[in-house]
Amino acid sequence: MEISSKFTNSEFVTGLRKAVKLSGSKDENHIIIEPVNEGEFVTNVNSSEPHFFYMYANVLQTLNLWLPFTAFEGQVLKVMNVAPSQLHPNSRAFIKAFEIMCHGFE
Repeated sequence: MEISSKFTNSEFVTGLRKAVKLSGSKDENHIIIEPVNEGEFVTNVNSSEPHFFYMYANVLQTLNLWLPFTAFEGQVLKVMNVAPSQLHPNSRAFIKAFEIMCHGFE
């Protein structure tokens, strides 16, 4: 993989924050977005604290994806052992629909 992120400086990150609202709780301070370092890719994994993951910006914009995930969504991703960036867009919709259906059984 030879193409790195365009979000390598705070100017691009600030532009993304203005264009895309990421927090489902409407409190954007709960979401931390930082520039990536040279040579870091969306496939990089951080196995130590603090845990984080990379996302493609167009996934956030196209899907109107809000973070943080609900506890249910987070648990499903953990059980499946996948990062959100590995999900096909329809998979996220299925997880959300499954969560809503499960709440109906309570």
